[in-house]
Amino acid sequence: MQFMFIILTLLASGILGLAIYIIYLTKKNDLKEILRFFSKFLIFVFGFFALAYVVLSLVSLISKSLNEVSMILLLDLSFRGYFFYYIFKDALFLMNQLNHESVFEIRNADAVLRMGKNFILITAIQILTGLGISVVRYIGGTYSKEFIITISSEPLLFIVVGFILYILALIYRKAIDIYEENRLTV
Repeated sequence: MQFMFIILTLLASGILGLAIYIIYLTKKNDLKEILRFFSKFLIFVFGFFALAYVVLSLVSLISKSLNEVSMILLLDLSFRGYFFYYIFKDALFLMNQLNHESVFEIRNADAVLRMGKNFILITAIQILTGLGISVVRYIGGTYSKEFIITISSEPLLFIVVGFILYILALIYRKAIDIYEENRLTV
């Protein structure tokens, strides 16, 4: 119990330190330094979560016997990892584009659109996973012959982020069209 308290205190201190450093960077108003920090931070966060995904998946496979529910959860983790990889890849691409000051390009709008679609696909996968687990439990008789769908609150967050990114991509495409039109008229 005390170990968990220490870990959570260190985690909270780290998040607070990160927030203070981000505020410091934004007050300096140096875009290159901000982008360099966020690129490194993005790589660190993705690496950490990818490693945690792999370790937790292996531990859960070793500690439990493989049944239908664990296979569905393993497929869910695999698909989510696949889509998060492409979200990460597009985010790094956008950071690189900003570093090279290539802002108003259609490839950037396409990357934001792909990120939005991937978040929406992750939502669909999580809903299908919940439905699949419910069907397996219903057929197996785990519940008392009641069909209960098990879905966490994450899909709500992911669908909102996905639609916001989708809308931002459409706005960004319109901004690119206006930018190109203005460049041609000058």
